[in-house]
Amino acid sequence: MDEQIEQLANEEGLVMKAGDPNRSELIRIYLAFAREHMPTGWRPDGWEYQG
Repeated sequence: MDEQIEQLANEEGLVMKAGDPNRSELIRIYLAFAREHMPTGWRPDGWEYQG
């Protein structure tokens, strides 16, 4: 999963000054998109809380 996030960050040009992918910014963008476009309480099929 980390490799996929890093690859997407690089593809989107979300790179820090040191050249490392900015995974935090990519995740922040994904969460903002989900808050705006996904119905309240939505969860993937089969999802269950394990706390």
